[in-house]
Amino acid sequence: GDAWEERFVVRSFPETKTPNALVSVKRYFPVEPGEFEVFIRLLDVNSGRESSVEGEIEVEGLGGGTLGLAEPLFGECRADTATGGYQFTQNASRRYSSGLDRFCIQCRIYDARAGTDSAGYHLSYEIKDHTGTTVSEGDTLLNPSDDGSFLLRPDVTRFFLGSYSLELEVKAGDRKDDTRARFDIDAVTVPLGQQWDIM
Repeated sequence: GDAWEERFVVRSFPETKTPNALVSVKRYFPVEPGEFEVFIRLLDVNSGRESSVEGEIEVEGLGGGTLGLAEPLFGECRADTATGGYQFTQNASRRYSSGLDRFCIQCRIYDARAGTDSAGYHLSYEIKDHTGTTVSEGDTLLNPSDDGSFLLRPDVTRFFLGSYSLELEVKAGDRKDDTRARFDIDAVTVPLGQQWDIM
């Protein structure tokens, strides 16, 4: 277990009462593959109010293999002028009501044989709508950073309102792994009424 204190600052008092405001906090715990019970308690040290949640999670590990993909993190990417790359900000709700041009996914490759596949990794993705129809797909050769992390920026600016599923697959030689996750688009991406032209 662990306990820590963090301070969050907003620009104005009304922002403290915004019902859809989200704050994402990450904590990493080294564990072996298996099933675990998780209990989280949040205490506001100023008001004394607290909230808690508990649940069960399963850590799969590599399942006896040597190549794996972490669960994708959804968020936004903004250009970082200092590094020339992108700065990732997580969207914990996986719901997008604006900023679709900044839609971004952060993921990580775990490779127990890192460095042995000089050709790098072949990464492919597929996005499907609620009917199972593929609405976007692509693939690339990837040389991830030292910690195995990478950013993926599929174009979702023309997606309609609805729920979507992302499927990622990584291959290195004869080894491969895949992962899936869901996200929602709440933004109106076409002029109002245009989506009904085919009816």
